[in-house]
Amino acid sequence: MNLAGDTVRIALVKTTSLAWCGKGRTARTLPLALALLGSALNSRAATTTWLGNASINWSTAANWSGSSVPAANDSLVFTNAGTAGASLNNDIPAGRVFNGITFSLNALGAYVFSGNAFGLNGTIANSSPNLQTINNAIILTNAGTLNASAGSFMLGGTISDNGSHCNLTLTGGKGVTLSGSNTFGGTLNL
Repeated sequence: MNLAGDTVRIALVKTTSLAWCGKGRTARTLPLALALLGSALNSRAATTTWLGNASINWSTAANWSGSSVPAANDSLVFTNAGTAGASLNNDIPAGRVFNGITFSLNALGAYVFSGNAFGLNGTIANSSPNLQTINNAIILTNAGTLNASAGSFMLGGTISDNGSHCNLTLTGGKGVTLSGSNTFGGTLNL
């Protein structure tokens, strides 16, 4: 299929940075990939904040702002831990892709995530002064960033990319510990 000269219109719901992972992809495949990405982003792509007053499980709608379990492509925000505590279980079906995870400045607790693997299409940022621990496997679906601007990270799960050769960039100046059997094929940028 030759897409040279074709016009593709894309309506994005929100601004996102686009990084291209992979080997052997040519400029001719980019318009088709962008069209598919645009239709996927239009589906919902919300920011959902953890309240955590019902249970430790991510699949409990009452734990999230808007009483809605995060959908694919949502960005997750963690502020103060609710009454259920800061040791949380991702029991959402394995592999759901999130556009990012942010531990906000007022996240006074040190969160510990466990449970199912999730996909990452963006940045995990720690704006809190606390160590945040993620023991879940993470599947990079695009170039990923770990931004430890105020507090450190401990990532205990495997970081992979399903053969897409995605890069992972560490920023922010605080400590990041990767202790899993990481298999992503891209470059680790420090």
